[in-house]
Amino acid sequence: MAGESTYSDQVTLAAYIDDGIMEVLRTTNVMLNLMYPVNLVKGSNSKKLQSRNAQTASVVAEAAEATPAVFGKTAGATLLAKKVMVLNELTLESELFGGLSPDEVKVEQGLAVSEKVDTDACALFPGFSNTAGTTGVALTIDKMIEADYKAGLSFAPGARIFVLGNVQILHLKQYIVTSGASVWANPMVSNLLGEQAQPNGFVGYILNRAVFETQHVPLVNSNADRCGACLNPMYALAAAYVRPPNTEVEGNSSKRTREVSTDYFYDVKERLDGAGCGIISKATA
Repeated sequence: MAGESTYSDQVTLAAYIDDGIMEVLRTTNVMLNLMYPVNLVKGSNSKKLQSRNAQTASVVAEAAEATPAVFGKTAGATLLAKKVMVLNELTLESELFGGLSPDEVKVEQGLAVSEKVDTDACALFPGFSNTAGTTGVALTIDKMIEADYKAGLSFAPGARIFVLGNVQILHLKQYIVTSGASVWANPMVSNLLGEQAQPNGFVGYILNRAVFETQHVPLVNSNADRCGACLNPMYALAAAYVRPPNTEVEGNSSKRTREVSTDYFYDVKERLDGAGCGIISKATA
């Protein structure tokens, strides 16, 4: 205020900066718990996914010999652990006058690693052989039904779920609202409008399927569309992990800085192509 003086020996750090530094705002990570987990054995950085071959029964005439068929396995994709890192330099000045600490850096680095895994997993959606939706067109309920049907043709057990981009959720809500008053009485769709978003990206149900929302679903068709997916969580995708993220802090005495680094080894691949179906719709509101 006018006429007042503040002396340096009486001023605290809180007088200059907000002691509640706001976290980095990120889109939700949803895929870590929606993939089949594979633990790599010690000393190995890879593992091949396999599945049993289907067998067929046939009629055999009386006293005739049945034709033997070799029972085997089909080799799928190979999970190969790759290293990702986040490296930050923390200066002495930023710690003394900026209110930053290595612990804060560790938290943000862990979130960045999680975001990288999530982005890579969602990037596999356009690779599914089955797709539903039309480029440049808003997402509608009938395309959701089509995607659910196609993913169900794999006969993978368990409930299927939807992972959609923010704008795809917007399209669905707009479709529900404008499609007629009777739709509000249908619990299969109205739940999507009123459910409170959860930290894992869950935003409600539609067609009795859980819906997860994230902006990590990729842009496709020259960035004209977003590609979400309908998938069976434990069958469509697999993820290989070696160990939890590892963080180290090392000091540099000549610069009076500290380097904070976090590394993580992982890989994500399709496990069963038919257990997922890409959902394409326009990327704009």
